Amino acid sequence: MEFKHRPRLYSAEQVRELDRRAIDELGIPGYTLMQRAARASFDALRARWPAAKTIVILAGPGNNGGDGYELASIARREGMRVHLAHMGSLPTSGDALKALANWKRAGGRISEYSLIFCDQVFAGADVLVDAIFGIGMSRPVTGLAADAIGKINARRRDQGALAIDIPSGLDAVSGLVRGVAVRADITVSFIGRKLGLFVGQGPEYCGVRHFCDLGAEQVCDGRGAALAELLMPEELQLALPVRAAIAHKGNHGHVLVVGGEQGMAGAALLAARAALRCGAGLVSVATRAAHAHALIVAQPEAMFHAVEAGQEMAVLLSKASVVVLGPGLGQSDWGAALFEQCLGSDHTMVVDADALNLMSRKPPPLF
Repeated sequence: MEFKHRPRLYSAEQVRELDRRAIDELGIPGYTLMQRAARASFDALRARWPAAKTIVILAGPGNNGGDGYELASIARREGMRVHLAHMGSLPTSGDALKALANWKRAGGRISEYSLIFCDQVFAGADVLVDAIFGIGMSRPVTGLAADAIGKINARRRDQGALAIDIPSGLDAVSGLVRGVAVRADITVSFIGRKLGLFVGQGPEYCGVRHFCDLGAEQVCDGRGAALAELLMPEELQLALPVRAAIAHKGNHGHVLVVGGEQGMAGAALLAARAALRCGAGLVSVATRAAHAHALIVAQPEAMFHAVEAGQEMAVLLSKASVVVLGPGLGQSDWGAALFEQCLGSDHTMVVDADALNLMSRKPPPLF
């Protein structure tokens, strides 16, 4: 089965291009996109926190802040109490200025973020909304913005946190935190899915991801570049090979884990468990004699073999389909001997942990 509609993941620059195409090719005004983004954010907020009555919105100087101003207007019309503070300068042009003007025209008030503002209104809010920095953030967060993000994160246990488009401080491509970043309960993103929400620290900081194409789905039609595609759960299920009704454990591979030096048996045990959970038919572990009996009790499905010399590996290697070399192997003479025996075989092999350190001392000809 071919999956033609895999969600595509984009860089910040690519999302800007999608935004431009939505405006130029589809004829959707930028301010209309901003209004739709604010409505999607409010709907997600209301769905997650249906009883929320008071929100605090921190808005930055760019279009992400504009989304925040527009969200403030919607929330106020819906009967919520809104405290709005700007971080940095107020917008002076573009769609963000329109959103700010709309808020003021309706009688909304705006404060400049300060420690006093935080002390006065944060404690009484049901939800804290992050509209500080968008996908263009390219430097570490410092100053009052870092303080505000820290205050949001400190209150997450008692109050909800919603990030508009991306948690402020999170890199939209790498998913790495730039100094400090908002830890959101939910993140509502728009137009195109940002790669950084799915990789690195992104999933940890985004919380539950919501996506809205803002009525511009056509711009994500495959003509533009994308950094990656998101595999769907049903696709992963179909990728697993079908097992015959009469299959037995010998039909599905034999993994040999080699490791577990004195005091490091746990690494070999975890690797064996991972192999079993991934569907290996048979799993053997070559480890120190002192560990073998205890490990059998911990994981009786696996076969643990006491190995004290490299030459004892021959029989185990002859029965294995693949080898996992290195978990807790150590770099002693014992580990080095088992390492030499395994690399001398022609097995498909995963080389990890201390096996990599041993390999760095004496790289095999293959490398």
